[in-house]
Amino acid sequence: ERHAGRIADPFRNALHRGDRVAQIELLRLQLELARFDLRQIEDVVDQIEQVIAGDVDVLDELEEALRRKTLIVDTRPAERFAAGHVPGTLNIPLGKSFLNWMGAFVPEDKEFILITEADNEDAIKAILHDLCKIGLTRVRGVFRGETFREWKSRGGKLETVAQLEPESLQNIEGARPQIVDVRSPEEWSHGHLPGALHIPLAALPEKLGELDPSSPIVLHCKGGGRSSI
Repeated sequence: ERHAGRIADPFRNALHRGDRVAQIELLRLQLELARFDLRQIEDVVDQIEQVIAGDVDVLDELEEALRRKTLIVDTRPAERFAAGHVPGTLNIPLGKSFLNWMGAFVPEDKEFILITEADNEDAIKAILHDLCKIGLTRVRGVFRGETFREWKSRGGKLETVAQLEPESLQNIEGARPQIVDVRSPEEWSHGHLPGALHIPLAALPEKLGELDPSSPIVLHCKGGGRSSI
């Protein structure tokens, strides 16, 4: 009961704060899932009050997350991520395989932040609800598309990822590139690039030690989605 009054008024006020709906929604979900843990409830209520009071600056939060090495998942399409992204972020594009790869690469006990181009509140709520269904509830923030414009306005640099066609591999200058095929074993068995190393995407984090960090690495898959991750 002590917390009920603190929660009710902020949520009523939040209905008129469209620019913070995503943050309020993810905090509400965390509150709902943490309802039996008093310490988590108090922490989430404090976050709600900070958001509504306007004390949360998106870029400050992003910069702090990068310093803390918090996992930041950029959910934009692979080609947009490749054209420019905040350094240190992970690309898992929204789509039919989004939950599969989120479940594979994001531990349930790890906090993470989302970057999304979702342009309406319902779309963001749907993403958060889907993540909750697979046990990923520790969302610390949701940054929208304008984050990149603001990031650059503060002097932040965007990284890019070169996109190559198989026939252009021979034109790479310097050391011979390591070609890593991240497709499934079945796809690999039906044909693969000469000299490629087969490491299915889900196994890649555990196999990174097998790669030579001094040589260029080229990731290959069927459509470009998995190789962007």
